[in-house]
Amino acid sequence: MNHYGEMHRLSKMVRPTHCLFTNIGVAHLEFLGSRDGILKAKCEMFDYAADDVKAFVNGDDDKLITLKDIARTFGMDPSRDVWADSVEKLGFDGVRCRIHTDAKNSFEAVIPLPGTHMVYNAMAGTCIGLSLGLSIDEIRSGIESLKPLPGRSNILHTEHYTLLDDC
Repeated sequence: MNHYGEMHRLSKMVRPTHCLFTNIGVAHLEFLGSRDGILKAKCEMFDYAADDVKAFVNGDDDKLITLKDIARTFGMDPSRDVWADSVEKLGFDGVRCRIHTDAKNSFEAVIPLPGTHMVYNAMAGTCIGLSLGLSIDEIRSGIESLKPLPGRSNILHTEHYTLLDDC
């Protein structure tokens, strides 16, 4: 997505029931002008979304938090609907964290991919899983069995070197 109208057309084709926005970065500035432009273009997804669309946003992103009135939030801040704490880096073995699904319920998970940014992906998946009726055990199992796509966070060990393939 790097032009206005793309998400509008996609939304019209599929009438999404769930929308998830992980961040508003700077990757599409060349045609959208600013992060506000990127947010506006991404929000075109709601143009033809189902009437009861469930939306989820990274509440730690300064642009996405503006959608908090129409979306559930996830992030590191306990004021989010789903949040994480006790984040522990495990090097190339991944990241351990505790994900809270509300004020009373939480679970520990080991994300088998390196980088604390993966905690945000696990929280996003938790939001979607809960909305689809998955149990906490099913969500944890999904997180802990995560496999990287080719060229993304693949760790190759040799006799003398460890290579992180993340093109």
